[in-house]
Order: sequence, then C-alpha cells, then structure tokens
Amino acid sequence: MALDSKPWHPFATEGDYIFAMITVEAGLSSTQVDSHLTLIHCIREGMVTVMLVNNAGLHTDLNRVASQLMPFSKFNITAPYKGEDIIFQVHVCPLWDWTLDLLQNPPLALHFVWDAQWLFKQDGKKYECFYTEPWTGN
Repeated sequence: MALDSKPWHPFATEGDYIFAMITVEAGLSSTQVDSHLTLIHCIREGMVTVMLVNNAGLHTDLNRVASQLMPFSKFNITAPYKGEDIIFQVHVCPLWDWTLDLLQNPPLALHFVWDAQWLFKQDGKKYECFYTEPWTGN
C-alpha cells in the first residue's frame, strides 16, 4: 500500500490541517480563530513580528508586563489547621495605588462617574430611592 502524499486531505494544505487541529483542541471561539488567522496573515505580510518561541517565554513576558502595570506585593500568611500550620501565599495591591493607577490612564478616566446620582422609582403613590451602583447613594 502506497503512502498517502496528502494525509491532511480534505484540507487544502498541511498548515490548514495543523491550524484546525490546534483550534479544535484549544476550543477557540470563532472570534479567537479569526484573530489568530489575522495575526498569521500579518506575520506573513511582514506587518508584525512575533518574538515568542514557547509557552515559558510567553509567561515570562506576561509576568514582566504585569509587574510593570500593577505591582502586587506578595507575602505569606500562616494559619493553623488540624494541628498543623498551613502557609498561604497572598498577593495584594493597595486599593489607593490601584485607583491612582486607573485615574492616570486617560482612556479609562473618561468612563469614571464623578458626580453622585440619586435614582428614584415611583410605586404609584410615593417615590423611593434605590441603589444600583456605588455612585447612586445619598
């Protein structure tokens, strides 16, 4: 029996077959598939370059970026459990620092609500104040 020269048939190319296998195994949505294909075409046309080689490199870059964008402090908390001390790693970011970081981001600052709002509904006889967001208080 002769070897099949196109084992990826009915896909047009072996690359299409490999891409389809990866997307199905990863469970990508149609939007994610379109985004990946757009990236592949941009790489092929020389419009962008990708320097990542493997998963470890991706995680190294993500950790570096995360530490620059939102610095978290890490410390251990020890708690007794069933006569034994259990150590938990806790990551925290002070809320004030986070708030200041968000406020210094011009695209996000446009979406903050700066003025308190009072919202009322009428039950047929009287108006009653209700709260749906932190800024809808009195």
